[in-house]
Amino acid sequence: MKLEIIKDLSLKETFIKIYLSHMNPKNQRIIDFIKYDSDYNYLYGSRNSKIYLLQPDWIVRFYTENKKVFIETAQSIYQSKYRLYQLEELLPKYFIRSSHSEIINTKQIKELNLSFKGTIQVVFKSGQNTFVSRRSIPNFKKALGL
Repeated sequence: MKLEIIKDLSLKETFIKIYLSHMNPKNQRIIDFIKYDSDYNYLYGSRNSKIYLLQPDWIVRFYTENKKVFIETAQSIYQSKYRLYQLEELLPKYFIRSSHSEIINTKQIKELNLSFKGTIQVVFKSGQNTFVSRRSIPNFKKALGL
């Protein structure tokens, strides 16, 4: 890997361009670090007319309900200004889509319960749980290395 840093005082903001011959886990970690460490150290969630700073690691899941996106932590639920597709782009790769209406934090998973019907129940460390949709199961298993 080669790294070239160019200081340009005419730039108004930092600009990063990455050239890859192929994507691998090491490159993905670097990209995730840059994306995560830049403007998105925190996500903003609102509750009771107040705005809260939330670290991604605190978040259990994002889900939609009545066309609104909510952020669920172990302690509370907040509303997000982002849509799920936007969050997929912003969040570190340990957040994965578990259904059309939900993104979960894999670092918060305590256990997976597999049924004979082919469904997967996700139990989080906080005790909350959800199910992976049938359509999302192949990508979910791939993301977790199952």
